[in-house]
Amino acid sequence: MVYAQYAFGVPLLTNAIFGTGGPKNFGFLMTVNAAVVIIFTIFIISFTSRIRPIVNISIAGILFAFGFGMLFYSNYLYLFMISTFIWTIGEILLTVNTSVFVANNSPITHRARFNAVAFFITQSGFAIAPLVTGQLIVNIGIVNIWPIVFVLSLIASAAMFGLNFIEKRRNKK
Repeated sequence: MVYAQYAFGVPLLTNAIFGTGGPKNFGFLMTVNAAVVIIFTIFIISFTSRIRPIVNISIAGILFAFGFGMLFYSNYLYLFMISTFIWTIGEILLTVNTSVFVANNSPITHRARFNAVAFFITQSGFAIAPLVTGQLIVNIGIVNIWPIVFVLSLIASAAMFGLNFIEKRRNKK
């Protein structure tokens, strides 16, 4: 649900802050997103290849927290660009490592099924994010959703770090 905000909350916020320039600025931010993915993916993969996938996923959560969370304070396009850069690095880490994590933690005979379930869960987050976020926007305003997104992302990241700790402990036994 946090990651889905790039497609729901961010365009609404750009409209709220930039008015009629909102769609143009959102399009520019998606160009920044695409450029970061194209330019930085290979470097991020090589830089993080020795880090466990679950830790990379946790780091992605922290990057989402700060990238989306800083939108609470952002009134200028350059801050939106920095935000987009940060959460896009998280997007790369998440995308590259999720399938690896699932493959490493599922029986070889069920990997495709487990990946399908992971995909279903991800898409479910994209489906319910507009409903939940939309209700929050109605009740507390578009700017005030970002601290909630920040906290939710940190909670998810902490849960993944906790799972990493449990896995390490289990592997030692």
